[in-house]
Amino acid sequence: MLKQLRRTSDVPVLMLTARGEEPDRIVGLELGADDYLPKTFSTHIFDRSIDVHISALRKKLGDPPKEPCFIRTVRAAGYLLINPDADYG
Repeated sequence: MLKQLRRTSDVPVLMLTARGEEPDRIVGLELGADDYLPKTFSTHIFDRSIDVHISALRKKLGDPPKEPCFIRTVRAAGYLLINPDADYG
């Protein structure tokens, strides 16, 4: 998916992942990420601070969570900032 995005867009991409070994970082950067940050925190469903921040951003942007135009939830992965004028096919 990142290779496809890079063909048509220069949007900054930051990878935040649990895989933090050097080979994983190299692959992420070679795929086109601008930066690669390994998670240094537990992912267990108790810290909802990111969800709260996303909710606040959606409210400021007028972005309804059920039909988002700017921030899409990617189940079991995180969030995706989208360009409402782009065709992601």
